[in-house]
Amino acid sequence: NPMKILAILGFMIITSQALATSGDLAFHLPINFRTRSEIVAGGAASTTQYLDVVPSLGYQYSDLLYFGVNYRYTNESGSGGYKFSGGAYGPTVVLTNSNFLFSLAYYLGGDLTKSYDGSADTKYSSGSGPEVSIGYLFPVAGSFAWGPEFMYSDIKYTSTQVSGVTTSSTYEISGIEPYIALFFYF
Repeated sequence: NPMKILAILGFMIITSQALATSGDLAFHLPINFRTRSEIVAGGAASTTQYLDVVPSLGYQYSDLLYFGVNYRYTNESGSGGYKFSGGAYGPTVVLTNSNFLFSLAYYLGGDLTKSYDGSADTKYSSGSGPEVSIGYLFPVAGSFAWGPEFMYSDIKYTSTQVSGVTTSSTYEISGIEPYIALFFYF
């Protein structure tokens, strides 16, 4: 729910500015884009494109500590009208030191939708779970850095709905993936 995200983000920014003695507003943006082509029996080709973006907005308290809110957005599309999109949101803590970055996040909610041409959408909701990442940032200018980041996440969506019927099955996204991360200070 976008309103929940804005409410959490607003609260964290107001709180962080009230508590901090020095620091900056910061934006962390890991991006993973990839294309996978498969050739199945009979020589039929299938191509799937994946985009994962994990923007985080928060407050950099010092050179070491950053508190913020993550929104993990996933979008996949492929052959047969395959579409899979949605996301999850939650708080994050990022530690930075000598260009190294270590982040912890916990997703409190989220929704995903999977569809194919000619079939009913499958909706997954009540997503929650942890995410841990490690990266290295190369400074470019005074307030901008970028670099590689590896992210492990284990997000479970505990409510599944197909054609308006809710089931108790769980859908889980888990694994380690590489990202290119951008980091801005304002």
